Amino acid sequence: MHLSWRPRIVAHHVVFGNAAWSPDPVMAEIKRLEFTIDLFKLLIGRLEFPEVALSEPQVLLEVSRDGVPNWVFDEQDKNHSVDFPTIGVLTIDHGSVRYRDPDNHTELALDIKTREDSKDNPELGLEVAGKGRFKGLPTTLHARGGGLLSLGSAENPYPIRANAMLGSTRASIDGKLLDPLHLKGEELNFKLEGSDLALLFPIIGVPFPPTPAYKLVGFLDREGDVWTFRRFKGTVGQSDLGGNFTVDRGQRPQMISADLVSQQLLMKDLGGFIGAERGSQPSRTPPLGDKVLPAEPFSLEKLNAANADVHFRGEKILTENMLLNKMSAHLTVNDGVLKLTPLDFGIAGGNLVTRIEMDGRHRPIAIQVDTTAKGLHLDQLFPTFRLADANTGTMGAGQTGWPWQLGGTDARLGQRRGRFDHGWWFGRGVGSQTVEP
Repeated sequence: MHLSWRPRIVAHHVVFGNAAWSPDPVMAEIKRLEFTIDLFKLLIGRLEFPEVALSEPQVLLEVSRDGVPNWVFDEQDKNHSVDFPTIGVLTIDHGSVRYRDPDNHTELALDIKTREDSKDNPELGLEVAGKGRFKGLPTTLHARGGGLLSLGSAENPYPIRANAMLGSTRASIDGKLLDPLHLKGEELNFKLEGSDLALLFPIIGVPFPPTPAYKLVGFLDREGDVWTFRRFKGTVGQSDLGGNFTVDRGQRPQMISADLVSQQLLMKDLGGFIGAERGSQPSRTPPLGDKVLPAEPFSLEKLNAANADVHFRGEKILTENMLLNKMSAHLTVNDGVLKLTPLDFGIAGGNLVTRIEMDGRHRPIAIQVDTTAKGLHLDQLFPTFRLADANTGTMGAGQTGWPWQLGGTDARLGQRRGRFDHGWWFGRGVGSQTVEP
């Protein structure tokens, strides 16, 4: 120890024991620890370290089979974060961190060091690189951050630049964290791309339908338990997509809110919503013949994974055989009950309005569908028919109360009033062009 108002303390071979349930007896080991402490701040009850230097630290972070982390101690509430002291400058010389969670099939090895050129570029002086498996997916990570200035304070934004690969999903962030210990950011530039949005479910627990390859760019923000992907733009398949997407993890189940817009949408890119397409994983039980509904079962796990309130608007919809000029939908999920109220397509000068309710609280899932056609122009609806100009008019029709049940791999349509073959609404071809009331 070197005595002064900011005494310098040096310790060698510092070892922290591990939790009793771990097969590894050591949680952390530091070959050399050097730090200074501010005695003036200590006299008024504030713990502040102007400088901390770690040489060859090795840290093991792990979660037990019962879900207990080894960094939570007996007297600590695991639902509340630790208040860290203020650190002025932290340097790390060839450190390593291992993280493992056997129940989640996660094991990562990270190398951490202060870059030799950090004095010339203090904004991104810390480097982290690692690889392993995260929730069973092969994972690589590379990140650069500041010198951890004022680590425990939100007064000094912390610069960060990172990219990661999890399976076929790639993500990157670039910006500043207002509170690095709690991952609170202010409009972090965030990029996300991959082969299928449905593959995000095991990673972040947010249920998405299967999609084609996607690439999205926007701003990521966190406030408490609320994560927001704000003002994002990008593509899903050949369709453009933009808007705001929010997940509130503080609610049980989590709450998803979104306001989405597409200027030009290909109907086949929506196939995952109705089961006609499976994104990067083709359906093993595809729709039969000219049908668009799937023969595979719906996922009750995903239906119960979150509540949702999603608004979607498509300005121009492209199908194989006809142009839908507009689409709007309002999707809600509440405790396993999904509603589309309404799903409105602009077509043939009129509208096709459908209201759908899926009740996942029952096995098999109970489905109610009400469909109304308003003001459809026959010459636009059936362009190959030879209709006399004087006799060409409009058509409206309604089909209400179609009780559906989906169980196992069989989709059965219950009794209904009349028949209205509407498979071609999803771009499957007009077929025989017949309507039977």
